[in-house]
Amino acid sequence: MLKSLKYISLIFIFTACAVGPNYKVPKLKTFDTLDKEYKSSYNNLEVHTWWKKFNDPTLNKLLNIAKESNLDIKTAYLNIKKSRLSLNMSEDDFLPNAAIGAGVGRGQLSENSNPPGMGGISANKFQTGLSVSWEIDLFGRIQRTVEAKSAKLQADTYIYQNVLLTLKAEVITTYIQIRNLEDRLKVASNNIHIQEEFFTLTKNLKDAGSASKLDVLRANTNLLLTKAYLPSFEANKNALIQKLSFLLSKPADEIKIILDNSESFIPYINENNLKFSTNLIRQRPDIRISERNLAAQTALIGVANSALYPNLTLGGFFGFESFEASTIFDAKSQLWNIGTSFLFPIFNRGKIKNAIKAEETKAEIAFNEYKKSVLKAVSEVNSNISFYKNEKIKYNFLKEAYSLNEESVHLAKLRYEN
Repeated sequence: MLKSLKYISLIFIFTACAVGPNYKVPKLKTFDTLDKEYKSSYNNLEVHTWWKKFNDPTLNKLLNIAKESNLDIKTAYLNIKKSRLSLNMSEDDFLPNAAIGAGVGRGQLSENSNPPGMGGISANKFQTGLSVSWEIDLFGRIQRTVEAKSAKLQADTYIYQNVLLTLKAEVITTYIQIRNLEDRLKVASNNIHIQEEFFTLTKNLKDAGSASKLDVLRANTNLLLTKAYLPSFEANKNALIQKLSFLLSKPADEIKIILDNSESFIPYINENNLKFSTNLIRQRPDIRISERNLAAQTALIGVANSALYPNLTLGGFFGFESFEASTIFDAKSQLWNIGTSFLFPIFNRGKIKNAIKAEETKAEIAFNEYKKSVLKAVSEVNSNISFYKNEKIKYNFLKEAYSLNEESVHLAKLRYEN
């Protein structure tokens, strides 16, 4: 018994020997450069709920509907579920396989391969019992497979986050565009009302001899041009509502009811300083996806390497066997065997080595994709920060121009009234 425990302990020691490279997250100089440039801190909770700073209940409601109903979100979640089940299946390979079976048959013993007197005898045969097999993971085939599928599960989780992030961005952008069009429709309607009054006033002035026909024509032309914008605004608004309907997987009529039953204003975040940290880039789902894909592919190199080494499987059977059904469970009918199978590849080692090289090449491709995703993210962040800073400058100029324009309108009004 002690010897058996000793041998089992040795087996478990060997199972820790996993061939192939051990994965480490690559260190890229790009991040070092960013760490020096951007050192601002940020609140992790605010990053994941930044849209709440708009203080728009309608927008929050639409985002909640999108998260619950969008089909891409549901598909991404199902992919996570599928990867988790696949991982569970691979983890079960660490455990023995056991099955209960039963069989009945009839046959005749060979006269040439059995002792004299036993050959040529025909008889029934009944058998039942428990069959067990256990692959001992000596060189880490199962361990590396579990590592690969664990990384794949994490990648699918980040894919879900990426889909959710993209969805929220599209919903928010579309919603703001709708509110902007509603505001432009209000402005256009107000302008039409003012221009109608001006057109009437101009006609009256012409009748009184204080204005020309040209003045009347100009006033009428301006009025018609302003009215011409309305159908375009309405068409664009309807198109955006249809887009929102698709993103939320809800009928357009339901979206219209939500919009019509809420206050219409253009949401904005009133913050002067942009908070940013390199950790924000590291946390981007697209980067995490490519990094986890690299981890999974690295583990698959180990799976391919394990094929070069021996495969050890323990097996056994315990049950009953008898020529008579009535005596099958008697003590004398007991049957058992235990053994091991040992397989070592010889003639296909060249094929296995090529398979290893193929997995290594895939890992190089995955590494390039990881670097590419980081460079793309850095490029997008730098471009958007530059755009933000320049838009801030533009906003300050427009704010000053608006103030001056208000003053000029006030002076023009006083001059007109006098």
